[in-house]
Amino acid sequence: MFPTLAPPRPAYWFRLLVARSDLPAAIRALAALRVVELETTPLAARPTLSPTLAEGLARYRQFSERYRAFWPEPSPHAPRDFCQPEPENRLAAILEALEQWRLQADPLIEQWRSLSALRWELSLYSELLESLGGGSLDLPRLRDAPGMALQTALLAQPADQPSPPEGEGRLMRRISGPHHHFLVVVGTPEAIAALEEEMNSGRRLIIPSWLTQAGDAQLPRLKAEGIHCRGELGRVEAELNILAQRCGLAERIRVAARLQWFYDTVREAPASDSLAWITGWTAAPTPEALEEPLAQAGVRGIVAFAPGGALPNPPMIQNNPRWAVPFELFPRLLGTPGRFEADPSPLLAGLVPLLFGYMFGDVGQGAVLAAVGWMMRRRFAQAWLLVAGGISAMGFGWLFGSVFCLEDWIPALWTHPLSHPLMILGVPLGLGAGVIGGGMALAGLQAAWRGAWPRWVAHEGGWAVIYVGLLMAFHAPLRPLAAVLATAGVAALMFGHARHEGLKGVLVALGHLPETLLQLAVNTLSFSRVGAFALAHAGLAQAVVALAQLAGEGVGYGLTLVIGNLLILLLEGLVVGVQTTRLVLFEFFIRFLRGEGRSFRPLTAPPF
Repeated sequence: MFPTLAPPRPAYWFRLLVARSDLPAAIRALAALRVVELETTPLAARPTLSPTLAEGLARYRQFSERYRAFWPEPSPHAPRDFCQPEPENRLAAILEALEQWRLQADPLIEQWRSLSALRWELSLYSELLESLGGGSLDLPRLRDAPGMALQTALLAQPADQPSPPEGEGRLMRRISGPHHHFLVVVGTPEAIAALEEEMNSGRRLIIPSWLTQAGDAQLPRLKAEGIHCRGELGRVEAELNILAQRCGLAERIRVAARLQWFYDTVREAPASDSLAWITGWTAAPTPEALEEPLAQAGVRGIVAFAPGGALPNPPMIQNNPRWAVPFELFPRLLGTPGRFEADPSPLLAGLVPLLFGYMFGDVGQGAVLAAVGWMMRRRFAQAWLLVAGGISAMGFGWLFGSVFCLEDWIPALWTHPLSHPLMILGVPLGLGAGVIGGGMALAGLQAAWRGAWPRWVAHEGGWAVIYVGLLMAFHAPLRPLAAVLATAGVAALMFGHARHEGLKGVLVALGHLPETLLQLAVNTLSFSRVGAFALAHAGLAQAVVALAQLAGEGVGYGLTLVIGNLLILLLEGLVVGVQTTRLVLFEFFIRFLRGEGRSFRPLTAPPF
């Protein structure tokens, strides 16, 4: 993952409504996620139903009443890409998708209803003919004959319903099937109409025009039509399923149904002893990220997020790649970066090992440190700092040609420190200038995030220009440009203070000018300690080798060399670690980091 210098993001405030009996299981499930910090505030009170949300839920209820029979089963796991934290936005996206589905589904639903009615009638005709037991019934003759005084009708009713008696003006023949009674009625139109009113659960069958044959010859055609009808129904149902998948209907129905349940429950049972609230902060991106693990744990509940920015002072979440997480230790020594402060952890993943390795350049000793850190990595997350520092020390050990204090095992890819001490002291000064300049640049970036860029340019920005100009003055060909930059920086400072504070501000800026320049110089020279410790490490290494040679060959030489390396690892390793931390805190962080944020402390699962 490529690091970004973005500020930490604020955590989301969430409300979880659960059945009181599920409260222990809900707490365990949330603790296992390690993305929830529990907290109680006045906003833990029952949420109100906004007019927008009430209107949306009413529209969803209308959709459900009309189309529920044609919807798929709600998905047990809703995706997280189409839902926003705000319930109004979530429901609006769902309703828009349902409307798009409806426009395409209405013609298919109409086909399905027509085919279902035809299939049911075909099954009734087949049941009737199979129930005759060898008899025959000429279905085409049962069609209505308009204008006749007497008419013939075919009626069907469930087998568990009693048949009506013969009445005045009508004759009936009763045929019993396994599921229905069939009545062949001859009578006046008025008498047949009265019979239909008496049969509350029965209905009149209209003989289709394609039935032209009488007797048993009708059965093959009926069965063929039934097979064709079932095939058409299957085709329509398949098209509806494909349409539902394309619109993500199952996932959206789940979210909408849970929203409906949530707000209905809150409104209808505001003081129920069967419900419990869990409130707090979470690093999860959507409510579904919490709902799904809760559902898997058998917890009955629903999560709602508060609108972004609705709560003051939220805990800050540092979004760093895994390799940068151990380096979050350094900014936390000052405090958690705030909403408009850069998180320097990705930069420290390169800077801290670089400083440590330069001061502790030895291939063998670096390998020991990296191995110890690797073995301790599961118990201590910060052990990765030791791994990174050890690997960097091994790299500089190759550059310096040092292995367990011995400089004759491998050739130096760069130089032996004691051979060129001024160069060893000078290189860290250039690195220090870059670190201090980077801190000033981060301060400007933070000012842009806060919308205070013009004021920063007129004040702190002037110091940055002056600092760059002074650094360029050390290179003779760049001195004219350095003079221009330094003059422009001083002018910017004077103009900025005069604009915001008047003459008094100009005098204050002039008074601070020598002090600040001296401070910048001291901060830059402070990085010379990196070279000094590199020279000290090389000097200690030569001292250990000299003592080993005095001890003679064999066991004395090896034992002295081992003890000397152990002492360097313990003593100088601690000192180099302290110096690295000091440079990061007091030369780099003071330029931009205030630690005004609040740490996110997730709930952790019990150890048993």
